[in-house]
Amino acid sequence: KYLKYFFRVEGEGERIRIWTDECPDTHGQMAQFRLRFDADTRATWTGFADTLYTLFCNGEPVGVGPVLSHHLHPYETTWDLSPHLRHGQNELLLEVWFEGRRNDCCDAEPIQGGVIGLLESDREIIGTGPRWQARPLPGYRMPGPDGWRLFASHRLIIADLREQPPAWATACVLAPHPDRGELSPAPIPSLTCVSISVRTVIDAGVARDPEPMPVVLAEDVAKRLAAQQHESRLRPASKLPPIFDRPDKMVYGLPVVCPWPLEAPAVDGDYYFTLDCGKQASGCVLLEVETEGEVTLDVAYGDSLALEGRVNPRAQEHSLADRVILPPGRRQVRLPHDRGFRYLQLSCSAPAKIHRVEIEEHLFHYGEPMTFRCSDDTLNAIWDICMATLRQCSLTTLVDNSTRERQGWGGPDMFASNHGTMYGFGDTRLVAKKFDDFCNFFDQAGHIPCWAPGHGGWVKVIPSHDLWFPANAWQYVLFSDDRARAERLLHVSESVLRAYDVSKPTGGWKWAEWNLNTAEAVCTWEVLLAIQGWRAVEKLRTYCGVVGDTPPDYSDLLERLWHPAHQALAQGTRADGATLDFCGQVDNALALLLDVLPADKAAAAYRFCAGRSGTWPTNRSGWQGDTLGERVRHDPRKPVVAGSPVASVICAEAMFAAGMAGEAVQYLRYNFGAMLDEGEGGAWECWPVAIAAQAAVCRSQGWGALLLATFIQHLLGVRFIKPGGTELTFQPPRDTGLEWVEGTVRTQCGLATFRWDADGMHADLPKGVSEGSKS
Repeated sequence: KYLKYFFRVEGEGERIRIWTDECPDTHGQMAQFRLRFDADTRATWTGFADTLYTLFCNGEPVGVGPVLSHHLHPYETTWDLSPHLRHGQNELLLEVWFEGRRNDCCDAEPIQGGVIGLLESDREIIGTGPRWQARPLPGYRMPGPDGWRLFASHRLIIADLREQPPAWATACVLAPHPDRGELSPAPIPSLTCVSISVRTVIDAGVARDPEPMPVVLAEDVAKRLAAQQHESRLRPASKLPPIFDRPDKMVYGLPVVCPWPLEAPAVDGDYYFTLDCGKQASGCVLLEVETEGEVTLDVAYGDSLALEGRVNPRAQEHSLADRVILPPGRRQVRLPHDRGFRYLQLSCSAPAKIHRVEIEEHLFHYGEPMTFRCSDDTLNAIWDICMATLRQCSLTTLVDNSTRERQGWGGPDMFASNHGTMYGFGDTRLVAKKFDDFCNFFDQAGHIPCWAPGHGGWVKVIPSHDLWFPANAWQYVLFSDDRARAERLLHVSESVLRAYDVSKPTGGWKWAEWNLNTAEAVCTWEVLLAIQGWRAVEKLRTYCGVVGDTPPDYSDLLERLWHPAHQALAQGTRADGATLDFCGQVDNALALLLDVLPADKAAAAYRFCAGRSGTWPTNRSGWQGDTLGERVRHDPRKPVVAGSPVASVICAEAMFAAGMAGEAVQYLRYNFGAMLDEGEGGAWECWPVAIAAQAAVCRSQGWGALLLATFIQHLLGVRFIKPGGTELTFQPPRDTGLEWVEGTVRTQCGLATFRWDADGMHADLPKGVSEGSKS
């Protein structure tokens, strides 16, 4: 059907697009496209747009697009308009933001601004063409590519709404762009579109600029907001309690509920409101504002609050802010681009009444999630915030975070988010789609990009990111039993491993998790990931029924990397080939998990990881070390300990593997419980001692939710033996200090339920699932 009708205009068979009569090759252009059509009870629209769009039907938002993809493999989305129809004439509206041509990584690679699609109703079929009308929205501006940080969130706008948009005109017909690949149906359903009301104000007062700053681009808005001096009128700073275990850390979170409307009086400067959404959210902000004169409304976004209790839109030098300029009167405003945040700061340049603030949240819709509960309330709460974080990071791919980047990173980020999602929700659709995107990039470039596929994207810049891919692939097959993708995943995994000889300098950025840039030649972390990768390839080969070459033997190399004085694996070698004096905890923890060290060295590595106190530390604990290896380069007195939640999960799993379950449980409660103390409701990117001007500080990051798999595998005690969960083991750990644990696991045959307590072990397995050996 689509082959017959798809995008036909006046009998022509070529696929065409539409745009406004303005040049579509500009930097940042927003436009609206309108189609009036007849329908009774059924209609759909299938299409794609460069670069971002929101689709409305009869004035109601239906959803946002497009689905993230590699630019040679774009996805079209089918939207069901039936719930929004009126009998007779209806209106379809697309609000499209074309980001301009750029040569780096973004959510959907912009090649040439345009819309392409097919409207089908129970009365007529209409392709893109002269029945569509279009108009530019010149009041919207965004910075050009030269003004963006490399991996900043680039949805920055200044919306001057004082002038009405121009009249509608017939859309211009564009020829297909030669560099854009063929469209294929999106492999995932469209995102949900749910309204969330913001009803809590946690601060308000006067904000003064120390020096006037002319606003030209959206980054300047963020800089201006960050530089303001704020004077609270709701709560003096002396009454804000410290609730974290470090004396210099203070969180401003006691809610003060204010009646609507919020009234901004005339002050010397701006009047600001700090709003708490109550949870991390991902979507578009909707405002209803009333003013007697012109007002400039600046909006700052954050997933946490700064020490002084307000939103910092310049965290890590990003620009997480927008500006809206409004004429007199009462008006509803919808900021057009998705943002990820929990807190909003609204600064009014003149007296105004804010009648409503809502979030039009867009998230991937999972089915019934898996569950975990135990006798420890702290562990239950940790599970809950990890689940909430992964839900908030589930967009048209599994993104690393929705605040700062909204990108689907590869490497350990991919492993963490994929693994956490499969064991938290039992859903493989987003994971499968993410693998397809990265394999599509591999087919073109021969390497796995470090983040979402695009023209650039740090390809072969961090070798350890590539080396994570085979473990990613095997865990997906083990959970999904996806034979259709397995051979392609095997091919890419083998190719990645062959691309690197880890016994020699591989080049690139020596990212050994949070131990950065210590190795100058051979990197121990890369060697360990290669061992892990070849083991995964062997399992994939067995699954696919193919035979391959013998994996390399790295035992002699590990012997050379052993530091005899520190009795631990060093971080690697210097440029001259000498072993580094510098050792890292996470390298040795991974070596213990992989069981690649002789018994005597394994015992020594365990003692090294535990530190002088005998308790496994992290950078949160204040033990020696720091998150960035450059700060402690080649200094054996300061070994870097686990500086991120992912590194800490590796440490905890090494403890479980060593039979130290009780110690591992306390390690998880202490370190991951810090995320509860903070109260932001999300999993973190790194531990708080790492907070600095150059540190990554996301407070809602899918990277931190890998722990969900650890809870199922090590606390509930359930592991998959055969792909799809058709055979699994139920072997709870001993001496955890827990009284009971229960949970559900989604296999390809259905849900399996488990519980263990003082009375014994109880399992209810679906048909087709068997329990394997408990040895």
